[in-house]
Amino acid sequence: MNSDSAVSAGKPVLWDELIARKLAEAVSVLPITPNHITLLAFLLTLTSGFLFAAGNPWAANIAALLFMIVRLLDHVDGELARLKSSASRFGHYFDWFVDTFSYAYLFITLAIGFLDRMNTALLLVITSLAVSACLVNTVIGLYKEKLKPSNPSPSFPVFAGFGIDDSMYLIGPITWMGFLFPFFILSAIGAVIYITSVAIKFVQSAHS
Repeated sequence: MNSDSAVSAGKPVLWDELIARKLAEAVSVLPITPNHITLLAFLLTLTSGFLFAAGNPWAANIAALLFMIVRLLDHVDGELARLKSSASRFGHYFDWFVDTFSYAYLFITLAIGFLDRMNTALLLVITSLAVSACLVNTVIGLYKEKLKPSNPSPSFPVFAGFGIDDSMYLIGPITWMGFLFPFFILSAIGAVIYITSVAIKFVQSAHS
């Protein structure tokens, strides 16, 4: 993300951020901008979602790999912006958009792919709640950023170099083992529970 850094003072270093920095260093000698990386992530998101929506196991296997790459690229663009000192307001909000879109689009396209696996009405409710959680998370994040521009990002729990959002990397192995459907259900429920807790804390802090 454009607002994060693997080497920020006082922040735990995450493994995917370290990998992202190495990748950013490797491509920094090329005529590639952070916005190019973000655009690539957006295009891969569209491709991944299209494959998930197909409801085909082989297509889902490829889609899961693409989504894992998208999550990593979400860090690469920010690292590249710092290395090249090319951060921009447009790039910052473009990154926010792609990040939010990638999660919301994931839930929507997975739901389409599982239309024959679950009651349509229940599937619609679960998906709507998950997508709403993604949007609420972005709204809260942007509002916090407006209040504290120097430190807008939430402090995610970190264990052994892995943050809570790194759980989405599991979509690859879980899909390849044939457990994508339960992963979809648990991720959707988990997203709602997590964002609800974030929203409650946000409201409490706003009134404290």
